[in-house]
Amino acid sequence: MVMSSVRSKYRLAIRFIVAALGAGHQSVEIAAWGLDLARQVAQFRRQHLAALLPGTYIVWVDGATAGDAGPFELKVTVNTPSYNGSCGSARPLTFDAAGDAFVRGDTTYVGDSSATAGTSGCADQIQNGGDVVYTVTVPPGPPQQVSFVVEPALDSWLFPVLSLRSACALSTPSDELICGSQVHYALRQKVGIASARLEPGTYYLWVDSDNWDGAFHLYGHMGAPNDTCATAHPVSLASDAQPAVATTNVGMMNDYGPGSATPYGGTCGNAGQASVDSVYAFTAPATGKYYTNSNATKLLGETCDPALCTANSVFEAVEGHTYYFVLYHPEYGASETRELRVMPYPW
Repeated sequence: MVMSSVRSKYRLAIRFIVAALGAGHQSVEIAAWGLDLARQVAQFRRQHLAALLPGTYIVWVDGATAGDAGPFELKVTVNTPSYNGSCGSARPLTFDAAGDAFVRGDTTYVGDSSATAGTSGCADQIQNGGDVVYTVTVPPGPPQQVSFVVEPALDSWLFPVLSLRSACALSTPSDELICGSQVHYALRQKVGIASARLEPGTYYLWVDSDNWDGAFHLYGHMGAPNDTCATAHPVSLASDAQPAVATTNVGMMNDYGPGSATPYGGTCGNAGQASVDSVYAFTAPATGKYYTNSNATKLLGETCDPALCTANSVFEAVEGHTYYFVLYHPEYGASETRELRVMPYPW
């Protein structure tokens, strides 16, 4: 359980007291924090009530003085603990028919494995928090392009670090194939990593934090590079079961950008720098208007024709029809990997 904030127009010096309703009605005071007077918000940073047993609990909210009584807004988040905090308890990542994987996790209730599994090379303070590990299995056959994105959950204090390894515990620096951490040290940043050619075998993906802990969403994708209409990556409408998919420009080619044999036309034109392409296919579940969460979207319509390209993240769709779009990777960011969502347009 995470108690993240209390909002009120009154001066609240909040105390949280959590009591289990059981024999003796024993209670434990968890934390007491002061008030942010500038914003009139009492902030409860990292107030994790670790591993509460099933049952009913009482939360008390107190005021600074008797005169500071009044309404307030309390936010409480319940996260499912993760138990894959060691090499022996690594959790397999399962990829669906489209090559996508999605799991929710939380580093709050697990220990730090640095002493036994080694320290990743791309962060400074990863010994200060918990970490979890997943196994990634590339099936027999040709090498696969893989990408992963970790997205901190709402109100999470995770500063993400991703480490893809050929061995769960590092014995040499070369065991760590890729390591990714935040470009800027700030909350709610996403971190992505990708490999263009991962050979068949079993690999280990560690989710760590550059200080502090928290809940997260982990997206993964495995498959051939989706840089042409023929290899478009199918994307479903964002849902609780699959909120987003991992995308990357690593391992892609310039098939439709400036300088290619079939460059973009329409309102996309042929201006700008040469860029690799990643192509996606969306089949509308209902007639209506949809949009992507990327401002680098180029729509190719139902025919996937780059000559008819439209530079827009919003599009009309008919139920059962499939629409193609490309992400323009020069605007992708430093990590070269990010999450992608398709959602109903709200207006």
